[in-house]
Formats: sequence, C-alpha cells, structure tokens
Amino acid sequence: LAAPLRVQLGERPHRQLSAAVGSMMRLAEGKRWFLAGNDYCWPRVVHAAARNVVTEKSGVVVGEAFAPLGSRDFSLLIDRVVASRPDVVLSSFVGADLVNFERQCHARGVRETSRSLALALDEPTRERIGDRACIGMWGVSGYFEQLDVEENRDFLRRYRGAYGPLATPVSSISESVYETVHLYAAAARRVRSDDPAHVARELRGGSFDFPRGTVTMDATGEAGQRMYLAE
Repeated sequence: LAAPLRVQLGERPHRQLSAAVGSMMRLAEGKRWFLAGNDYCWPRVVHAAARNVVTEKSGVVVGEAFAPLGSRDFSLLIDRVVASRPDVVLSSFVGADLVNFERQCHARGVRETSRSLALALDEPTRERIGDRACIGMWGVSGYFEQLDVEENRDFLRRYRGAYGPLATPVSSISESVYETVHLYAAAARRVRSDDPAHVARELRGGSFDFPRGTVTMDATGEAGQRMYLAE
C-alpha cells in the first residue's frame, strides 16, 4: 500500500509473474501449475498473485502446498506435486529451503515432466543447487549478475576491484541495496535535507540508470523496471 514515507525498490511478485507465466506455459507446452513455498507472508503473496496471473493467461492451478522455514525433507510435498501432474511448478521457497526443495525435485524426476519457476532464484542460490539439479529451472528478476549491459559490467568491475575475485556473487537483493544508497543520497543532496518526508517526496518520480537498467520511480513510490526470464 502507498504511504508517504514508503519507497519500494526491487521486484514485485505480480510484475515478475506477469513477465513469466505466459512464456513458461509455452516452454512447458502446458497450462497446469502447482504452487509450492515457505509458510510465511511473502510466499502467500506470491501465490495470491500467481492465481490471478495464471487465470488471466488461461492457465489452471492444480495444487498448492506450504512448508515451514527451515524444512529439510520435502518428500511428502513432492508426492503432492507428482500426483497433481503439473506442467510448471512455481517455487516460492527461499534460501536453503529453495536449494533443498529443488535438489529433491530433481532427484525425484519432477523435471522430466515439468518446468520449475522460482521467483527467488539468483546466481548464489543457483550455485548451491548445482549444475545437474538446475536443469529445467527458470528464474524471473529485474537483475541477474550476468546481465550484459555496460552499467552492470562497470558495476561488477568496481565490485571485484574492491572486494576481490572470490567475493560473494551479486544478487538482485544486494544490487537493490546499492541502488537504495545512491537514490537516497542523491535525493538528500537535491533537497539539502535529511528530513524523511522531504527525501521521500524527492524520491518519487524520475528515471535512473543502474546496473539492472533503467529504474523509473512513480508517484506511489514504487519502482518500474524491465524483468528478465532466465534459464
């Protein structure tokens, strides 16, 4: 919801799904979706958005399941996935849970009959899942470290120059933090104040070029940006 002091950067589930659902159904050659994720607020928002977007795209949700944060054994949940015969599994797991779920899906042969779309899949998580277990997985985000644009190439050169070649891979979350610092500092300089109300007003409106590309801030304080679907 809009609020005077709230500015929202990064991705929003509805925009991610709007960019990905149609393409995923064409890739999977089917319209049946199973929604699986962690049992807390963000995955539930993702699933609510998914039901709307899948319906808009003439798809159908054939199952849904949640697991507590920190789960290690997803065998019963995967039983439900297999029984539902989905064409696409939407994964709203995060962190180690996403890693374990996708590894176990691969081991069970889930991706022999379906594709996987994960909204929290980035390069660091993909590395943990591993090359073989990632086959058939897709992610959708406003930023991936491998984006081949000059702003991102320059950003990564400076990042590696500062922290070394073995520094943690950059994710959409960490790149968004980089954007936040620069947006806030630029707004504060323009209004010559650190008053939150003044800075928040200044942050609304305008376009900015970042490693992820052009980010446009609207009057509600939400960022508009290009979404990338990555295999």
